[in-house]
Amino acid sequence: MSCGAGRHSGYDFDKLFAARFNELDSLISSSPSSPEIVVNSRPSSCIPCEGLKLPKEGGGQETLQWVAFLLLVFGIALLLMYMFKKLKKTRDTRGGLFGSMVLPSVGAPKTTTGGEAKAPMGTGAMDADAAGSKVKVVKDPSEIIPTSDNKVTIIMFFAEWCGHCKHLKPTFMKASAMHPDANFSLVENTVLEKHPKLDTFQVTGFPHISAFKGSKQVGKTQGNQPIEKLNEFIEAMKKM
Repeated sequence: MSCGAGRHSGYDFDKLFAARFNELDSLISSSPSSPEIVVNSRPSSCIPCEGLKLPKEGGGQETLQWVAFLLLVFGIALLLMYMFKKLKKTRDTRGGLFGSMVLPSVGAPKTTTGGEAKAPMGTGAMDADAAGSKVKVVKDPSEIIPTSDNKVTIIMFFAEWCGHCKHLKPTFMKASAMHPDANFSLVENTVLEKHPKLDTFQVTGFPHISAFKGSKQVGKTQGNQPIEKLNEFIEAMKKM
């Protein structure tokens, strides 16, 4: 009797548990707060992301490489133009192979010592070197332009404060001994400044060498230069 009653009691418990579970499941399903799963069959799309698409492989990189190449070529061209202008300006101002001391005017710069301005040095050094040679040291402005002569006259315009002039002077003296068929003269800047027609000599720096055939200027060169270049200039002037 007791065994039968136990089986009946267990069966009622299982039935009761199943009923309560079903009620709980119905309650959860009917609740307005229960989650609802919505399945959207349309494919999702992100419009802002469309613009982030990468270009075709190699296309954008190749364009950047061409832009960089063109910028490099343009920069090199500008650099070459700058260097060419600077070189041309240097050649125009210096005039000779080794250059010359070019100043705004042919006058000698004044140096100040102890607050007092001093006049430029005299022609003592140049005159001493020219003494006993065939080179004429011109001290009268009226004698700068030679008189009518069949020989070419080579004139070196110099300044005592010019270092290039001091270097060229021995070369000029040596050239005078190598060309006995030409006349040679030395003219200091202080003498040149007193000439009434100063601009006709077109002296923009020192040393400056002019060639005259009679009273006509036939050529000029400017700057310190070796004996070979000076001889080449003199030979060319003798044929004028």
